[in-house]
Amino acid sequence: MGITELVKSAELVTDDKGNKKAVLDWEVWKEIVTILEGHLQPKTELGRQLWEARAEILASGMPTFNREELEREITARRGGQQ
Repeated sequence: MGITELVKSAELVTDDKGNKKAVLDWEVWKEIVTILEGHLQPKTELGRQLWEARAEILASGMPTFNREELEREITARRGGQQ
């Protein structure tokens, strides 16, 4: 299945503020990321290092943060400061 078909499987939901969002099943999301990763190449040395670190984390099976969890972690590491 291609990315277009995978994206079409998204469910449209409305949050409590009336904003519409597309929600993908986690397995579908991982499949889309896997497809995209095969086409992406870092353009800088830092990008290559970050890409390699990400690959090692994913290969280890360590859970990754979603956007909200990442923002909480950054805030906590900054001592609660934004």
